[in-house]
Amino acid sequence: MNIHIPQFGGIAPKLNTSKLSDSGAQVAENCRLDGLDLSALPGPATVIASLPKVETVRSLFRLRHATDESLYWLHWTKDVDVVPGPSAGDNNQRLYFTGAGRKPSWTSFPLATLGGSDYPVVSYELGIPVPTATPVATLTQAAADQTVARERRVYVYTFVSGAGEEGAPSPPSAALSVVTGDTLTISNLPAAPAGAYDLTRKRIYRSVVDSTGAGEFHYVGEVPMAADTFVDRLEQANEALATKGFLPPPPDLQGLTAMPNGILAGFSGHHLYFCEPYLPYAWPDKYRLTSDYPIVGLAAFGQSLLVATTGHPYIVTGIDPASMSMDGLPSLLGCVAKRSIVSTGDGALYASASGLQGVGMAGSRLLSNEAMRTEHWQALDPANMTAVWHEGRYIAFTPNGGVILDNAGRFTTLAGLGASAAYIDPLNGALYIVTGGRCLQRFEAGAPLSLRWRSKQFSIGAGFVPPLARVNARTYPITFTLLIDEVVRHTRQVTSAEPFRLPAELRGEVLALEVSGAVSGLKSMGVGYAVKELVHG
Repeated sequence: MNIHIPQFGGIAPKLNTSKLSDSGAQVAENCRLDGLDLSALPGPATVIASLPKVETVRSLFRLRHATDESLYWLHWTKDVDVVPGPSAGDNNQRLYFTGAGRKPSWTSFPLATLGGSDYPVVSYELGIPVPTATPVATLTQAAADQTVARERRVYVYTFVSGAGEEGAPSPPSAALSVVTGDTLTISNLPAAPAGAYDLTRKRIYRSVVDSTGAGEFHYVGEVPMAADTFVDRLEQANEALATKGFLPPPPDLQGLTAMPNGILAGFSGHHLYFCEPYLPYAWPDKYRLTSDYPIVGLAAFGQSLLVATTGHPYIVTGIDPASMSMDGLPSLLGCVAKRSIVSTGDGALYASASGLQGVGMAGSRLLSNEAMRTEHWQALDPANMTAVWHEGRYIAFTPNGGVILDNAGRFTTLAGLGASAAYIDPLNGALYIVTGGRCLQRFEAGAPLSLRWRSKQFSIGAGFVPPLARVNARTYPITFTLLIDEVVRHTRQVTSAEPFRLPAELRGEVLALEVSGAVSGLKSMGVGYAVKELVHG
């Protein structure tokens, strides 16, 4: 019996080992299945031997002001989501992030690198606090002509940051009846509230109100944060207040995700939040959507947003936060790991308890269903997956290994290469990982790993094993192993494409072929009775 394996596929443990295709694998560890050849996955290359954090690093982000890949790595020991600011003209490279055991925050290149190397060095809380103190308006000088028609005036104030970001207004003052020419003093303007906010001034607005208290507020002036009063001489007011409802994000906002049109999304519990377009500090409550199940994480693709929950997923679509629609998908496979969620450009993937779930505009599908049952998937430790979408592959790392699904639908596993954090640099397209807790490495940039690929079980009908074998590869040596009835019966180092003899009178019912080592460009292998059969398949 001649056995020829000219192609190499991934694992499918759901199938009986004798029912696999001829290219199917019982074991495929550290394999790169490029085209029809089999090669060992290149190992990582060290960029920074030890990051400054003293605990295991779980999140990465690199500032883009340097071509040297060892510089300006922001890193955290907790799960953190980072997005660049939506303004293309931001020369300071503002970044916004959630997680890190603190309120949603922002930093920039100058702040993040302001002394030290444990980046980010300086950051501020995201959002402008809403003033809680009610301003007091006092009429300090009445106009001489008391016959002039009087108007009712109400005052509010807002806090403003050094970047000109303005928050929602304070409670309104009591209404006063005034005439043109009166002078009013607005007091009880408090100092900056507690918190790491970059607040520099307060803006004052006034409104003419009708008998019901309705009216529109207009800008009349501003004072430094340290000032507690403002004098209004009832000169003409300017632009209308435009920041009503501009609330800070919830303090426990997570999963910060960038969408088109300057929109950021995040979640807290069952609630999904959106910022005002191109204003990442303002999160109006009127944009909030609610899911049936607690939200686990988000992924944006196209004009849509995957909302992965502990129950069924949702797809949110829209180009404006005021008109987003949220539709539940029929799948009840909840997400078990926030960091397993990735965007593929035209859809998203995440780890469920039963397998790898794919979601797109056409619906959802369990991508691992044909290859794995639930117990096989669970053996891959999905609850601890940290995943990326890189070069058309879903690469999920766990503390002790991981799994790869390539663009041909083939599953392979990672052995001996666990990672606690992963990040794709958009400047060079490289994937960076953290191994050993603090070592920053560039994925697939070092020496080849040691792969192991084992074929299906071929039935030989309780007969003799063919006497010859051949391993045809680009480079050698390669370790070849012959298994008969699931027992290793022969192992040898192969150094060329020349056929070699197997031990005489080997018998059994099923056999499998295995190769291992730093394999490069394995084109085929097999066993047979004649050299011609082995060379020409």
